[in-house]
Amino acid sequence: MFSYLQKLEEDSRRLQAITTHNQTPETNPTFTPFDDQETQIDAPPSLSKEESNLFNPLFDRQPEKPIHERSSEPGFIGEASCAAFSNRLLSCLDDTYTPSTAGLSNYNRMNTYGRLPVDQGPEFPERMHVKLLLNVARRFIGNYHPLFLKVTFMKEIDAVYRREVVPSALWLSMRLAQSLGMHRSASRHITLTPVERESRRRTWWVLYFFDRFSASKLGQPITVRDDDIDVEMPSMDGLTKDEMAEFLDPQNLITNIKLAKIIGNILTHIYGIPKATNGLYIHQVHGILKQLREWHDELQPDMRVKERGTPRPVASLHLAYNQCIIQTTRPVLLHLFKTQFQLGSKVREDASPRQNVSSITLALAESCVNAAQASSRIVEGLFLDGSIATFGYWDAHHIFSAAMILIMSAVMKPTAVNSDHLETLLSVLRSLKNDGNIPAVDFCERLSDIQARVLNLRATGRLDGMSFDRPPPIIQTPSSLPKEVPQAQDQPFQTPMSMDNGSGVVSWTGIKYSG
Repeated sequence: MFSYLQKLEEDSRRLQAITTHNQTPETNPTFTPFDDQETQIDAPPSLSKEESNLFNPLFDRQPEKPIHERSSEPGFIGEASCAAFSNRLLSCLDDTYTPSTAGLSNYNRMNTYGRLPVDQGPEFPERMHVKLLLNVARRFIGNYHPLFLKVTFMKEIDAVYRREVVPSALWLSMRLAQSLGMHRSASRHITLTPVERESRRRTWWVLYFFDRFSASKLGQPITVRDDDIDVEMPSMDGLTKDEMAEFLDPQNLITNIKLAKIIGNILTHIYGIPKATNGLYIHQVHGILKQLREWHDELQPDMRVKERGTPRPVASLHLAYNQCIIQTTRPVLLHLFKTQFQLGSKVREDASPRQNVSSITLALAESCVNAAQASSRIVEGLFLDGSIATFGYWDAHHIFSAAMILIMSAVMKPTAVNSDHLETLLSVLRSLKNDGNIPAVDFCERLSDIQARVLNLRATGRLDGMSFDRPPPIIQTPSSLPKEVPQAQDQPFQTPMSMDNGSGVVSWTGIKYSG
């Protein structure tokens, strides 16, 4: 017995020595935010000293300017949101700019006092018209988000028109789903039919996707961590042929779930509270893009973008994918933008007219611009097919996000291709605004503010900044770039930028990269 205890002590000391030798306080966690070996960066990029100590540029640790308003406490706008990024860009262009605290557009409220009392119940449309509307909704969202059981729901619709009663709707939230334990694997002792169990799973994963998707747009943290979820993925396993008729093919939903998990990584590791990561931000960005590239490579042929006639659900999926690339890399682009033109509150007078920037940093910035151009092509296709959500929020949001990136690129590195993509986005956004899209009104105002400040800096000569020396490339084609995105040709251009349909023309004659 004594010899056995001695052996355990020796093994314990040996294991402790190995652990101490392989780890340091700064390597726990490792240089990437992922524990899965499949998501590790193939080769850590070589960075300059300044880039090695770089935090997320959006968290510049500068005190926020006080907002002297008595009306109400300003709403929180997370750094991951496009509204926060536009505030950062405007603050970069204008030192006196006060960030906007409005997170959502103001809607006109109707006066309810003059309404007549309604004694009768609501009038429903004709039964077949309801089915037509449901089919339109299903065509728009596709097979990705199973919002109802197809057979059972249609039977309930028929029952409504037979009984002439109003069906009750249960609005689920993430908190309610968690309180019901939907994020956990259903225990074996719970009596659920196969249809109920699969419906429970799919309902949770739909809520999961929209939670991550909405959080990324609003800049909010995720509601539940992936480590706390062990419910099974959607599948047809264990279902009879009649039971399978209730559900759609789960592959599309699974693809959305995988993208939602990457969105959670973006919010946690790119836009989480800054920590002393010893300058590992660039590595984290590169690791996220590697995951996005792998997700894109696994797509089925019918889930890829076509030149014309791309199904609306597929287009929405790829707009979300491009937005993930933009959201991940735009802090790097903003950092280069501020460095090239020495913008912001801290201007270095001794700055060199040319600066060395690593190939990986330039590749990350270029992937951001390429993703914005890819979104422009998708938006153009949707507009030509008449599939733009005229009064929707997400389409206008994606247009606004891509337009900001292309404006920055137009100042830094003018290209004719960039000019066409930017004008396409602005034209569609103006069209949405004129058609009554409320979010587009706010987005147009923000782009107009950016336009005015760029013109002011152009007039004062502050946009005649330094240029970058591109070092010998480490990789010929950045692995993070979507493979179908072509490279732009360097060429100066002019692009109309008036959001009020004016005749003003803004000339984006910026400093090109050297090399």
